[in-house]
Amino acid sequence: MAANVNNNDVILDSNAANAPHCAHGPTLLFVRYISGGKSSKRFYACSACRDRKDCNFYQLEDEKISEAKLKRREEFNKSQQPPFTHENYQQRLQRFCESPVESRCYCIDCQLLLLPTEIKQHQQNSHKLKKNITDKMLSNPTQLFPPYQSNKVYAQYHFSRRTLDLLKTTFEHQNITHTLCVGVPSLHEAIQNEKNCKIKSLLLDLDHRYMQVYSDEKFCRYNMFNNYFFNNTTAFENYQRFIAEEDATKKLAVVFDPPFGCMIEVLAHSYNNLLKQWQSLSKKTSESVLPAIIILPYFMEKRVQDSFTGFFMLDYKISYTNHRQFTEEHSDKKSTVRIFTNIERHLIHLPENEGYWYCDICCCYSSPENKHCNKCGSCTSKDGKTYVHCDKCARCVKPNRVHCDICQICQTNGHQCNVKSMKSGCHICGDLTHKRKVCPQNQSNILNKRKQKISNEATNCKKKKRKLKP
Repeated sequence: MAANVNNNDVILDSNAANAPHCAHGPTLLFVRYISGGKSSKRFYACSACRDRKDCNFYQLEDEKISEAKLKRREEFNKSQQPPFTHENYQQRLQRFCESPVESRCYCIDCQLLLLPTEIKQHQQNSHKLKKNITDKMLSNPTQLFPPYQSNKVYAQYHFSRRTLDLLKTTFEHQNITHTLCVGVPSLHEAIQNEKNCKIKSLLLDLDHRYMQVYSDEKFCRYNMFNNYFFNNTTAFENYQRFIAEEDATKKLAVVFDPPFGCMIEVLAHSYNNLLKQWQSLSKKTSESVLPAIIILPYFMEKRVQDSFTGFFMLDYKISYTNHRQFTEEHSDKKSTVRIFTNIERHLIHLPENEGYWYCDICCCYSSPENKHCNKCGSCTSKDGKTYVHCDKCARCVKPNRVHCDICQICQTNGHQCNVKSMKSGCHICGDLTHKRKVCPQNQSNILNKRKQKISNEATNCKKKKRKLKP
């Protein structure tokens, strides 16, 4: 299986056990396409970092690595890990909480809760300290820990109160008892802090700072793009216990909040691994559905639906507390972020006090500006604007588009007619009408594999019928 990343493909069915490790766990195998469909040598690179500035790991697939280089790499990877184990962090937290509030400091430079005896040294080194850390601040780590600035790796934007309320209410209506929060610390925090909350949560996140405030039963350091648990056995065992549905009283749901520039197919690969583990541990059938939510921009809808079977997009606009544009005050007008889910549409109630309305024809809630189109048979808006129907195109289009008889499609004013961008062309065959991902000549892509699987199943079915005939 190959995932498209610009002019690179990620080979997801390669032998992951043999993949070299960077500081973020096992790397992924890539192949780079150039003009004419030729490919360069395949190479390993970081699963979590799209920018080489964040992680510069690079190794050709057939490259022989000397023992000296392997040793240097292991030493470097070790130097990039947290200075303490999860158990050590929890021991430090206990001592930290025993200290008076005026002696509690958090070092922003070292990303560390300091013991009283350590404060002086950090002050002498001119480190930036956050002082007087209260118990309430410890129970709200998303406010205590400054968010990382790298959108491509961490994208630490935290949900607003109304978004959190919607998610929790949705789970309560579905009788969810356990929520796996993958890269969603704000939801985990809200569940942990709510008194008499019937939902239990486990946070899986790449940010090691949460080891300082959550036990290993509440937090596992985890990379969602290679399905890797950093604390190995203990973390994985806690995760398995959490997702296993031993009886009918336990019901699991999972929420993903990946960086917006993430590799969707790679995320889907991790989700499918999680799904199989849940089915196996809970003694479910292979057709059993795990309720899931993914938070991504609306313009990634096609990519999500291509990779996640049975998922669709809700109209609800996600808002954040620390995003420059997508706050509660501006969310209704600007937020491009939506909920993708496999929970049935009619079971999800969007807040009517925010203008969302129930469409009896579509059997789901729509946003205030999303009007039902009788010609299309659905509520068609995607981006927060009221679409208009074009009879010539036989579909609804954005309000700033008009039909062009030359292009035979609705276009923006001032466009150049019949101009096709080379960027939309295929790296393999050069055809401008499709991309490499769906090229018939690309035997490694997801869609071709699905078509081949369906074809093989149909052939096998015909053979069985022939054998059954007398």
